[in-house]
Formats: sequence, structure tokens, C-alpha cells
Amino acid sequence: MENLNEIKKVAEVCPCCGASTKLHWHRLNKGLVNVLVKVKKKVMFKKRNKICISELGLNTTEFCNFQKLRYHALVAKCRDAEGKRIGGHWLLTKRGNQFCKGLIQIPEKVGTFRNIIRKKSMEVVGINDVLKGNDLPYWDSIDEYGFEFFDISDIGENLWDENNQSKLDI
Repeated sequence: MENLNEIKKVAEVCPCCGASTKLHWHRLNKGLVNVLVKVKKKVMFKKRNKICISELGLNTTEFCNFQKLRYHALVAKCRDAEGKRIGGHWLLTKRGNQFCKGLIQIPEKVGTFRNIIRKKSMEVVGINDVLKGNDLPYWDSIDEYGFEFFDISDIGENLWDENNQSKLDI
């Protein structure tokens, strides 16, 4: 039995550099969806789709896990006109808005390796499935904000471009 454990440890570490080679799975859970709802409410209140994470009033757990929403393409990092990231600022994606309104379902889990999405689960969930009917937020059927939500490609069969880089801004 010890040999099997040793083999597993060796298989999870690169023999050249010692870096982890493990695929990490990120499940869309109730805590993440509650944070997404906070983002949507802040976007509605501010009437602009550029939110500073410090404006959301997140607790420590929510703050530390917030960035996992980008693995599901529900939020994206803000960029300036030159394409540089704006620290601490995030956008609600079109996909995130549709998910909040119950219009789409997305993969329940995504697998990442070195911050790049490599796999997705076949099981899909909607906001009702995750929140289980408790405290479901109400959204107007029409969003009249004067702006469009950032459009990001849906997670499809091919998540990577020709350079094997994620098509998502993560």
C-alpha cells in the first residue's frame, strides 16, 4: 500500500521542476452563486458593469473564493483601453447575467491546471439547482442599464485556442 501512495505522490509532481501536475476541480456551489448574486445586485444598483471587489462587502471566505467565478465564465477581469488589467475591478459577463436570471445552465464543475480550464463536467446546473429554491433572487425580465454585458464565449467543446491557451480571460 505504501508503494501505491508513493506512486501517486510522484505522479502529482513534475520530475523536472517539482511543480504540481494535479488537475483541480472547482464546483459551482451555493456560496459562489450567492457572491454572483451580490455582483448582479451591485451592477443593477450602480447601473454600470464595472465593480470593484471591495464594494461588494464580502466576508473572508467569499473574498478568497470570488475569483473562481471566472472559471465558470460568470465574471471577467476589467481591462483598460490598452488591454491592461484594472486591479480589483470585475465585470459581470453576459453568461453570468443569463445564469442569474435562470435562462441558462452551465457545467457544475470545471477542472483547471495552472489556471487554465482543461475539463468540464457533463452535469449542468442552473441557479435554481444550486440555491435549491431558497432565497432565489428576483430579476426583472428586461435589463435596461444603458450598457451591454461583456460577451464571453460559452464553454463549448473546445475551450482552447491553437496555442492550447484558454479562450476565457482567467
